[in-house]
Amino acid sequence: MASARVDLPILKEPIAIRTDCIAAHRTTIYVKQDRSWSNGNFTAKTADGSLILSCDGKVLSNSARKQFTNVSGLPLFSLRSSWFSMSKAWTLELPGDGHVIMAVRPCWSLGRVKLDCTFTNAASNDGGQKVTLKVRGQDIQHLVTDISCRETKVASVKRIHDDGGKRPQFFFKPEYEIEVAQGMDTALVGYSLTSYWRGDY
Repeated sequence: MASARVDLPILKEPIAIRTDCIAAHRTTIYVKQDRSWSNGNFTAKTADGSLILSCDGKVLSNSARKQFTNVSGLPLFSLRSSWFSMSKAWTLELPGDGHVIMAVRPCWSLGRVKLDCTFTNAASNDGGQKVTLKVRGQDIQHLVTDISCRETKVASVKRIHDDGGKRPQFFFKPEYEIEVAQGMDTALVGYSLTSYWRGDY
């Protein structure tokens, strides 16, 4: 049965880390986790199957690093956290020099996803505006997650293909359908979403 269409605006000012990934129109992307036990690998594709980015999760590393690559396999960013950190915070870093371009901070929430992702908007007119994406789970089963910026919803995430909405088992990795607003960085949505894929949920 088809779900209700999510109401998303056309952003007056684009929001991006990479301006080449800004959605020219409202876009649907699909993020799918690898079925391996590691819980660290995934791909993000458009509705027609075109690859946007891939992630290789180095789950056995002390830094719990996730390496993002583009369609050509070239490194884009690394998402990094320490397994021994009590805060479970993540940083998105440039390859090579490790320059931090986004900080991902988990907020306390009883069973729901709740993250704040702060970065410099590369698409802002003033050339250096700090913005925060708020990733908020709408239920304890993680079936629906909203992503907003400045009180405006910029993306909506639904878990699909997961045995009728049941919580995935250990070896089952779900797929996510993400509606992204026009003017939003599609890759940025993927970085924000995968920040909590660490085996905690």
